[in-house]
Amino acid sequence: MKSFKIILMLQIMLLRVAAFAQEMNTVLLNKVHSELSVEQLSRSLAHKPSFKVVSRDKEGNVKGSLGDISVYQNNLFYKLEVANGSNIPFDIDFIRFYVRDLETAKRTVTQEQELYPVSTFGTERSSIPGRSSAIYVFSLSKFPITKDKALFVEIYEKNGGRHLYLKAKQRDITRASAMTGATE
Repeated sequence: MKSFKIILMLQIMLLRVAAFAQEMNTVLLNKVHSELSVEQLSRSLAHKPSFKVVSRDKEGNVKGSLGDISVYQNNLFYKLEVANGSNIPFDIDFIRFYVRDLETAKRTVTQEQELYPVSTFGTERSSIPGRSSAIYVFSLSKFPITKDKALFVEIYEKNGGRHLYLKAKQRDITRASAMTGATE
């Protein structure tokens, strides 16, 4: 009788472990599926021919443009174009996203909230040869932004001084176009 109870308890434990494993597998598959769709959306946005400029900066014949802000579920997609008009290659050291106050009074401490991309597209190309351009798409998780703050994007050149500073105000972000799916 005791061995029957032990066998029954072991079977119940095995069923629970199997159910838990199946649940975890489903969660992982959903996560992989959502990551794939974010990648597909980034790729489709990068290949979209239109480019609605929100902000631009120029330093030493290198132009940076921030445009085509799109939203899909809980992700905001930002399309960046960097055009190198000089004959000297533009090597990107890093691209940084942060939220900061638009204006601060003198002697006031400003706080920056750094944001990290969920997904990127085009970042494998970290050098832009002379007389060419590159398109990058960054996906950030949605974040709260008030009217007195803005999203800043910094593009730094490696071992150089041609740094680009771009800004998207709350109005630009709230006017983001909606993406309906991977075929957009």
